[in-house]
Amino acid sequence: MGRLRDWIRPGPKLARVDFLGVGAPRCGTTWAYKTLRKHPEIGFPFEGEGHFWDSEYTGLDPDAEKAAYLAHFERRERPPRKLGDITPAYASLPVDVVRRIHECAPDARIFFSIRSPLEQFWSGTRKRYSLEHAQPASERLEELMMKQLRKTRQTREGRFLTTIRIWERVYGEGSVLVYLLDDIATDPVAITTRLCEHLGVSTAPAPEITPAERVNEAPDAPMPERARNVGREVFRPEIEELSEYLGRDLVGSWLEAR
Repeated sequence: MGRLRDWIRPGPKLARVDFLGVGAPRCGTTWAYKTLRKHPEIGFPFEGEGHFWDSEYTGLDPDAEKAAYLAHFERRERPPRKLGDITPAYASLPVDVVRRIHECAPDARIFFSIRSPLEQFWSGTRKRYSLEHAQPASERLEELMMKQLRKTRQTREGRFLTTIRIWERVYGEGSVLVYLLDDIATDPVAITTRLCEHLGVSTAPAPEITPAERVNEAPDAPMPERARNVGREVFRPEIEELSEYLGRDLVGSWLEAR
């Protein structure tokens, strides 16, 4: 009986962060969340985005900060599911915060989805406008986009590549998977399979759990030509660097193609 009691007694709680989706905003993170949450070997302690590391929790005493985050990832189930956090705001975290995340989750697998930064900005402009207005107004959208581009010209310096290098510096290149929103549109099952492989779960469910369409899309509206021309100038250096880093002709597909 003693051995039986030992066998059925709950074991110690396991608190481990297995993966982090660190962005980027308007680049398919909602799609990744809705896809992976259907996988039987994966779970999410947060309903949607966690927003822990870009919230008031950061800056606590390091031990308290670590305990507060890991408390969300406790589980006793055997075998345990992989648990993770997908929050696109993490794409803007400075390296010192990423190092603190590594202290909490040293073995986490990281993934980062990107798209044309010009299309990302246009999607974000339409999404923000739609939250307050029922129908898109092309004149107002163009004004908002141009305003954002003028600010971006001064403040954005290769943000996608900067994010990738920060996370690779802390976690190592093999721990960070980068993929394109374009590839989700072209072959979503293949991207789901790559994510499963990267996270160390079975790829067999990939065809069943992959959504047939994109999710959380912004209201449709054509990008004004003036904004497109300014955006091409603003984002060309970043896209050229990403092309070299990924070994893909992103200049052709993101700047020259329509």
